[in-house]
Amino acid sequence: MTPPPSVPTTASPARPSRAASLLLALDVLHAQWVQDPLVALVRVLRAAPRGAVVRLARAPGLLGALAAGATGRADEAGDRLRAHAGRGRGAARAAARGAVALHDDPTAAFAWARVGAVRGRRDLRAHVAVLASAGHVGEAVDALAGSSRRRDRRLRDLLSGELAALAPAPAAALQPGLRPGPERGDVGAAAAGPAPTVVHAVTNALPEVQAGYTLRTHGIAAAQVRAGTRAIVVPRGGFPVTAGALRAAPRVVVDGVTSLRRIPPSLPRREDERLAADAAALADLARREGAGVVHAHSSYLNARVALGARALVDVPVVYEVRGFLEETWASRGGDVTADRYVLARASESQAMLAADHVVTISEGMAQDIRDRGVPAERVTVVPNSVDDAFLAPPPDAAALRRRLGIPADAPVVGIVSTLNAYEGVDVLVEAAARATTSTPLHLLVVGDGPERARLAAQAQAALGERAHVVGRVPHAAVREYFAAIDLFAVPRLDLSVTAKVTPIKPLEAMATSRPVVASDLAPLREIVQEGETGWFARPGDADDLARVLGDALADPAELARRGAAARVWVASERTWARSAAVYAEVYAAAASRRRPGHGPGPASPSPR
Repeated sequence: MTPPPSVPTTASPARPSRAASLLLALDVLHAQWVQDPLVALVRVLRAAPRGAVVRLARAPGLLGALAAGATGRADEAGDRLRAHAGRGRGAARAAARGAVALHDDPTAAFAWARVGAVRGRRDLRAHVAVLASAGHVGEAVDALAGSSRRRDRRLRDLLSGELAALAPAPAAALQPGLRPGPERGDVGAAAAGPAPTVVHAVTNALPEVQAGYTLRTHGIAAAQVRAGTRAIVVPRGGFPVTAGALRAAPRVVVDGVTSLRRIPPSLPRREDERLAADAAALADLARREGAGVVHAHSSYLNARVALGARALVDVPVVYEVRGFLEETWASRGGDVTADRYVLARASESQAMLAADHVVTISEGMAQDIRDRGVPAERVTVVPNSVDDAFLAPPPDAAALRRRLGIPADAPVVGIVSTLNAYEGVDVLVEAAARATTSTPLHLLVVGDGPERARLAAQAQAALGERAHVVGRVPHAAVREYFAAIDLFAVPRLDLSVTAKVTPIKPLEAMATSRPVVASDLAPLREIVQEGETGWFARPGDADDLARVLGDALADPAELARRGAAARVWVASERTWARSAAVYAEVYAAAASRRRPGHGPGPASPSPR
């Protein structure tokens, strides 16, 4: 299949500096080893050849459990760590630290409960690791206060930096014009004009990370470039080495969009110091590139970097809130009284209030932002959209169906998504197994994530050869998978994390003329019209979803009608080309606030 011309498929890197990348990779690994050797070990296992790690997972004990977790078998790893915790106090302590390395906080708490209390330095380190992983960073810092050991003092300093990065920044650090000196310049005013250079400050980027976050960034920037705006994507310092890459180029071009990377030989150890270094580097880049606006994208850490750069060069800052990451963390079992929730929420609010303008992706999120005190005139909704290339005629998926073992006449319900628990794919599996159709229904699940191994096992047990869990596919090939699906599903659960945020994949499916069956949630009602482009089912209700699947798949003509209507709606309402014009207006509004007589507004809200 030949991909559409504008779907991100090609990357042209500048000559990579292998030495710089390797030095930084060693520095990152050493920093993780100092903080927690098991975290470093899991990082190595995830980067190692998969076959070798799968074989290692057969080993008994802690190492085998960690290897299982590193290959994505989270449930198996958790079970093995819990069993290991029953072998004595020392084994329980090791299991707790292993669970922390795998980000399995429930298992870490289970194992630590079998340790019981801190009796020595090994217990202290394990207790601190469990506290910090569970989001209680301040308690972890306090727990180390009485230790005079050099290693413990160093760990306490690292955790203090993490706590400082979680907490709202001092208000003065976010105000423009409060750092006088020869290094400061009014870049925004110098570059003002109808099409200023836009610097997108992000966490990560294509081509190394392919996810909804990076695809939205690319869609925005590519549309801006096509509209005549110079757009540059700038990830956090150290990316992609910090994400596991061993080779990194300082400049990468993906389909006309330039991404500039900062690959120093080492990074500051403390997170708050890394933020300061990133802010200084971003200010230098804004001055060098003549930036007219810095467009920071979730989370607040990127906004804080952008606002820190604004203090140096007085460039307008737009903060795009794509999700409430503290709510995502809570949806995975995080404690809403923990620092990682309370302080992150306060810092998000601070970033919204300090920015010159705020963009978000749904009406529900916009209302939440206004509820935090941001004036309505400084909040703009730019919903998820698709590249025009998705509106090309769908590719022929007959060959793909044959490769997957799906009969030509079989109805297919499918989903393309990051496989998190809140996506409700387990409910979809149950519904697909219960749905009544004239021809046996097939289920196609495309994507990777924490739930993949469990969902694959569930689907195999429920549907046998009618289940196809294929993992992640290149974005250039995703339209072929959409074309293989008759009915696209969005079975999200009704949780705080899903109550406001709209996904991007349903829009891509709709652009490919696929109708959608979705959970009846407010954000999904912003993109699916009952009776016109899709159907709704009660969230978390497998029986109701099975009924809707059976009814929808029983009428191929209605499927085709709603799929065609979905494509027409996306073409008229949800393209990045349309969004680029809205962003131009947003940037002009942000620039107007940087002129004399306008201030940034309050910067330090109380946690809500």
